Amino acid sequence: MRDRKATDPTRLNTMGGVNNWVLIDLPRAEEAETPMYRASLLLGSLNISGRGNLRSATSKWGSINQLLREQRIGVLMVQETHLTEEDAALIQELYGRRIHIINSPDPTSPLTARGVAFVLNRELVDTSELKVTEVVKGRAIMMKMKWHAGSAITLLNVYAPNQPAENGAFWTRLELDITRGRLAKPDVIAGDFNLVEEAVDRLPMKSSPDAPLLALKSLTRSTNMNDGWRLTNPAAKEYSFPQRGGPARSRIDRVYVTDDLFARSLVWNISTTGVPTDHCLITARVTAAQAPYIGRGRWTMPTHLLSDQVFIKLVATLGEAKLRDAVACSKRETRSPANNPQLVLKRFKDEARALARRRLKTKIPKLRAEIRVRTSPPPWNTRRRNCRWKAPTHSGRM
Repeated sequence: MRDRKATDPTRLNTMGGVNNWVLIDLPRAEEAETPMYRASLLLGSLNISGRGNLRSATSKWGSINQLLREQRIGVLMVQETHLTEEDAALIQELYGRRIHIINSPDPTSPLTARGVAFVLNRELVDTSELKVTEVVKGRAIMMKMKWHAGSAITLLNVYAPNQPAENGAFWTRLELDITRGRLAKPDVIAGDFNLVEEAVDRLPMKSSPDAPLLALKSLTRSTNMNDGWRLTNPAAKEYSFPQRGGPARSRIDRVYVTDDLFARSLVWNISTTGVPTDHCLITARVTAAQAPYIGRGRWTMPTHLLSDQVFIKLVATLGEAKLRDAVACSKRETRSPANNPQLVLKRFKDEARALARRRLKTKIPKLRAEIRVRTSPPPWNTRRRNCRWKAPTHSGRM
C-alpha cells in the first residue's frame, strides 16, 4: 500500500527515512497577503449632468461602468449626480462587481440638484479602508484611501455653486476648514469649479469675477495646489464644457494636485466620453512616491558610427592589440586573476566605448553645422547677387 506521507505537501522528510517526517505550515487561501496595487493611478473627474434612467438599457451608469473598464480609471470623481441613497444602493447592486460608489446627495433636493460621488474601480484600487468626510453635503466630499506600498492619498471632490457670491464663500469655507485643522489637507482637488482662472480658458474670452477667483487662488496657494493640465499645456486651448446650442465654451472642470504629486504625474487629458453629458472627462495619471526609480538606462553606441571609417579603423587597431594581449595571457603560466582574457575583453569594451564618445564629440557638431547650412535659406544679399536681370521681351509691336 502506498504511504500517504510521501505525497502529503504539508510534510517534509528531513532525514530520508520513512518515519522522519515533520509538519510544516503552508499559508492558507484566507491567510494570503494583501494584494499589491499599482503605483500608477489614473484619476478622473466628470460632471454627468443628472442621474438618468438607472434601469434603462442605455443607462448613464452603465456607460460609467464601461468607461472605468475601458480606460482603466482607478477613481472617478463625478458631480451633479442627482442620486438618493436608494439610487446609490441600486447602482451598487447592478454594477458592484466592478465599481464601488460613495455618494453625497443634496440634503433638500437630491433628485433634481447637485450631488457629488466617488466611483472606485474595485479591480484597480483598495476599497477596504476608506475614510470619507462629507464637507458640504451635495457640494464637497473628501476621501482618504490606501494606495501603494503603505502610502495613502486624500481626494476632495467639489461641485462649486454657480453664483459668484456663493462660489467665493464656498472656497473660503474650504480654506478655513483646512487651515484650522477641521479638514485634512488634500492631495487632489477635482470637480466642476464653475469659474475659470484665466480668460483664455473661456470662449469668447472673459475673466471670472474677482471675488470668487481670489478666494479660489487663496485656497490653492495655501494648499500648494497646481492646475496640472495648464502647467502641462501652457499654450493650449481646450475646453471641458461646450455649452449646448451655442459657440460658448469654458474649462470649468479641472484637477488640482500638490507640488509633490504634480512632479510625479504623467498624463493630463481632456476628452469626450460615451457618457450622456455635456461635460468632458478630465484625467490625470499620478504615481506613488514608492514607485521604483527608472533611470536613463545604459549608454548605447549610435548605429551611424558603424559606417564611420575613422572610427572603424581605430576600433580595429584597438581590437588587434587586445587580441594579442588575450592570447598572451591565456596560457596557464601567464594567466592570473589580474591578467586574463576576460579582463582583456572588458578593457577592450571600455576603451571602445571611450573611442566612440570621443568620435561623437567631433562628428556631431560637424553634422549639425552641415544640416544647418543645407536647410537654412541663403542670406538676402546672396540671393540678390545670384539673381540676374533679364530684359522683357515683346512678341507683338508697340
